Amino acid sequence: MAVHAGLDPECPWDAQQDAHLIWGHPRFGHRPRRDGLWVVHGHVVQPEPLCRPGRIAIDTGAWFTGRLSAARIGAGTVEFVTKG
Repeated sequence: MAVHAGLDPECPWDAQQDAHLIWGHPRFGHRPRRDGLWVVHGHVVQPEPLCRPGRIAIDTGAWFTGRLSAARIGAGTVEFVTKG
């Protein structure tokens, strides 16, 4: 699943509140999902893109760092591309 900000880690993906998809949830990033769903997200600027269990963060703050990042996601692989 790809979202702008995050998900409620304790709520099924099809019952998420729109606000959590857009602005994030306080527990997203702190509690792993138990359903095995992987979430690709931005919204929270990271110094480098990262891949952690259940989530892939690709926001490297292009609007103020000039660094834009993306992820190539394949069968069991994640490769990051950063320009700038």
